[in-house]
Amino acid sequence: MKFLKTIVFFAFFLIGTFSIFADNPYAISLDGGESFYVNDGNNALDVSDNWTFEAWIKVGSYVSGDWECIMDRRTVFSFYLIDDVTEPVGDYAIKFAARNSGGSIIASVQSDDHATVTCSFDTWTHVAVTYDNSTAHMYINDTEVDSNVDADWSLTSGTNSINFGGRYWGSYSRQMSNADIDEIRVSNIARSIGSMQTSIDDDPYTLDSNTILLMHLNDQGDPPTYESGTDPLLTGTKGDDDISSTDYVDPGDLTFGDQSAPTFAATYPKIINETSTTLELAVQIDEDGTAYYVVLSDGETAPTVEEVKNGTGSGGSPAVENGTISLTADTENSDIIENLTALTDYDIYLVAEDDEIPPNTQDSVTLIEAATTEGDTTPPTYEATYPKIIATSTTTLELAVQIDEEGIAYFVVLADYFPVDL
Repeated sequence: MKFLKTIVFFAFFLIGTFSIFADNPYAISLDGGESFYVNDGNNALDVSDNWTFEAWIKVGSYVSGDWECIMDRRTVFSFYLIDDVTEPVGDYAIKFAARNSGGSIIASVQSDDHATVTCSFDTWTHVAVTYDNSTAHMYINDTEVDSNVDADWSLTSGTNSINFGGRYWGSYSRQMSNADIDEIRVSNIARSIGSMQTSIDDDPYTLDSNTILLMHLNDQGDPPTYESGTDPLLTGTKGDDDISSTDYVDPGDLTFGDQSAPTFAATYPKIINETSTTLELAVQIDEDGTAYYVVLSDGETAPTVEEVKNGTGSGGSPAVENGTISLTADTENSDIIENLTALTDYDIYLVAEDDEIPPNTQDSVTLIEAATTEGDTTPPTYEATYPKIIATSTTTLELAVQIDEEGIAYFVVLADYFPVDL
């Protein structure tokens, strides 16, 4: 009889040169001749005392001294790239400036003087600035890099559009020369850093009542489309300077969603009950999902991940049994595997995946070696006082029987003078 044990087989397979996305198929690539904008509508862009501006950017390079704009609203604010000249020196830094009605800078925060955080080329970086009617805060990824309590942070009202990837002050200028931009959000509250996407696999933003403008940039819109959830809604027309479908690119590792396959909890998977013809298989993983399994004869070649999901053995050979188990995160569920042979060793291979779209699937199969039992070889016994007659009539007898396991009692009735071979 085999001891129960668990073995993990790693299945290596080639993934093509394309990326697998959870929730973010596109970003916009800017090369110095493009930008896009949304006009104001219902004065929804006039945020004044509480606001947040944020985006993801991946800068390949920039022109020093050109102050290339991430976003800009003439006579209101500018959010742009600057040189990083303070140790530690990064590839670039960012600056956010409030402007007066004449366009002059009246308050600013910037990242170039932070002691540890720097911005690197060819790396997705989340940049955000907030104001809570008291203090302006600048964040890079999950770190606050500057703050300022200047009295002039209440942004001026205006009728100008908000521009992305450049600015428009009578003509287009300061357009980002080599950068990708994605997941742009403008809010009428000061968002906390805990409510922002600060990791490349955080879930994408959803619309709420404080979102003035949200751009996922996934529909290859020309011009890029936006959503609004505030009251009043932002209803301004949208437009662009030379944006086309070819400017929408693969965002690479900026996936915005769970990209990790589930893992089995400690001691799982395992067999929790055996009989002569069944094995009860228990599974638990750390997120909602599904476990696939196949039962093979002992010693057969291990199947691949895809073969387990397809319910077959190696090379597509038939499995003894196969099935799936639906799973809730951190909760055990089990399946009874039936139609097995007594006193037989089996190899059970499993693979789990989560419920993301598309799912994240384990890249290895896990083996449990198990065996059915001999089966019950002991006949049943009558319970005390049984069998017995519990009722009679002139023509009938009621016979009662009780034994200590499920089964069948057979009986014959003979006249008491009939010889019986005991």
